[in-house]
Amino acid sequence: MRNFRKKDPAKAKRWRFLDAMSFLKNHSCSAAASDCEEYRRITKARTVAAVKVKKCEDEVQSTKSALETLDPSNFEEKDILEAVLRIAEEAFERALKEQQQVEMEYEEFKRQRHSPPPKKPRARTKSLAKASKRSAARAEEEPMSSSNVELFDSSLKSEPDFLS
Repeated sequence: MRNFRKKDPAKAKRWRFLDAMSFLKNHSCSAAASDCEEYRRITKARTVAAVKVKKCEDEVQSTKSALETLDPSNFEEKDILEAVLRIAEEAFERALKEQQQVEMEYEEFKRQRHSPPPKKPRARTKSLAKASKRSAARAEEEPMSSSNVELFDSSLKSEPDFLS
């Protein structure tokens, strides 16, 4: 008796895709889990620092605009707003320093992650000694000609004269 059930190629393809996705999900950071965790931590810290800088900058700007719109004769509110502005500017500077520090960590992480593996140092002293020995041996074997004219004349061959 024949098997009348047909395999659905789309369904099989879908299951292969899901298997591949689950493999990637499970093994995406297995090779360098610590690097992945470090990258996630730094990325989150960069995001938090950027948000903090933006909030502090907005607070400074709003306090400055409130000071500009304030009546000059109202000294009490002016003193309060100036104190708030000073505190907001200090918070803004701290947030900027924190953001710069996180950016430095991120740049160092990128440099470590994408740097090629360290190369083994070459033994240059031996190779230089061998090269100097070779050059000394060549100098002894081949005497140098006294001038370029002799060198040129000795290598020049006479050409046949076809016209005569």
